[in-house]
Amino acid sequence: MNNDNNKEEQKTIINIPGVIIPPQKTENGTVISSAVDDSHEVPTEVNTDKTVNGLTTSNAPDINTTPVTEAPITNPPTNAPITTPPITDIPVTTTKLDKNGKPIKEEKKKSKSTILVNSSLVGIIVLLLIGLGYFVYKDYLKPQPKVDPVKEYQRKRTANKNSYIVNMLYQFVNLDGCGDQADFFYAATGEVTYANLTDENKNYLAYRMLRHGSIKNMNCATFPNALHSKNPLGLWYCGNYDETGKEEETTAISEDDLKDMVNRMFGEGTYKAKSFGVSSSARYMYNETNENYVYQTFNGDNRCTTHTNTLTDSYQQGNNLTIVVKVTNDETKAEGLYYYTFTESDDGNYYFNNLVKKAI
Repeated sequence: MNNDNNKEEQKTIINIPGVIIPPQKTENGTVISSAVDDSHEVPTEVNTDKTVNGLTTSNAPDINTTPVTEAPITNPPTNAPITTPPITDIPVTTTKLDKNGKPIKEEKKKSKSTILVNSSLVGIIVLLLIGLGYFVYKDYLKPQPKVDPVKEYQRKRTANKNSYIVNMLYQFVNLDGCGDQADFFYAATGEVTYANLTDENKNYLAYRMLRHGSIKNMNCATFPNALHSKNPLGLWYCGNYDETGKEEETTAISEDDLKDMVNRMFGEGTYKAKSFGVSSSARYMYNETNENYVYQTFNGDNRCTTHTNTLTDSYQQGNNLTIVVKVTNDETKAEGLYYYTFTESDDGNYYFNNLVKKAI
């Protein structure tokens, strides 16, 4: 019975490659190993095989076989969970190579904001370069037209009305005081030229420009010929007329001071010694004895019309400098533009040339 069982067990032994089968015993007690020893050659001279129940065994008593003990194979419990490691995306980098096989460096892509800022900076730089180029071309490279110096000098040019020379000439003709003597400008019709001015007119205009130091207070007793009793017409009194007849104080102007001012305003050699009026009832009488001018008045109406003057413009044309004055009659409110022209002489001074009046 036992033999039959052994035979049945032997029938179930199958050599499966790669699987280690535990050593088995045959009928005669020989241990048969399922492992194949490839390191030893199988003897070819004697090969006795015994077939038991269809199984072939090697009956080689002179070959010692040592049982091989293998570590048991342990299978994981069927109920244990199988854990799978997470799959991570591994970035794949591809390096581009040039024709020589060298890696090509790729530039990083710029953001839209960076591109916009860079484009704006480039645009500003281009505009600045264009502007700079324009000014360089205009000032240095552009062909300049030839200028005729004579025509340019005769061209009408704006003059600074705040300059010293313009303001000085304006004071020559700024007759805004209370004096009928100014009527040779205001009452005159048409053009007033240098030739129209009398020696009396010139002395009056020069008198207006004198410094206060040139007009000094004097006693009438110093000028006997200026007293009323000595006056040929018996009308003029030394100093300011007084109903009591007292004539004590007056003013006097040095002839040298007046002469110097007349020559400065109208040219050298234009001065003439002559009495001149400063209003309808006052004058400066030329005193030949003392070589000065003595102030006199007489008993009469001192009619007076004041004017308001405003310097509005000034310009040059050739060697002429013209100032434009707006004149308003304070009594009638009539307005007009007065064009006073002065001519520059060889000595560098400007002398009165003419006056042209235009109604507004």
